[in-house]
Amino acid sequence: MNLVFSLGLLLIFIGFSLLIFSVILKSISIKKREKESLDSTYKEEVGEEEVGEEEVGFGGGVVMVGPFPLVFGTDKSAIKVALIGALFLMALWLVIYFVLFWN
Repeated sequence: MNLVFSLGLLLIFIGFSLLIFSVILKSISIKKREKESLDSTYKEEVGEEEVGEEEVGFGGGVVMVGPFPLVFGTDKSAIKVALIGALFLMALWLVIYFVLFWN
């Protein structure tokens, strides 16, 4: 049972680390976008033109309720990636369950 507790704590730590890492990356990209916006405003005042592309965001996720996944996403490719992740998590859950609790 000590191993299960340790694995649970490790997974929680990895989850929070990924969350913090993604927030840091997002804040860096927002600062970069603000700087580019200020540069384009300056170019408009000076008279230079800039043609840019719009960024399109997409995402998805998985909520595991026991071994059952709830998959959601903004487009088909995000849902496919989330579904593959959910299948991996289900397989991992089954392997851990049978290895630790099979008598």
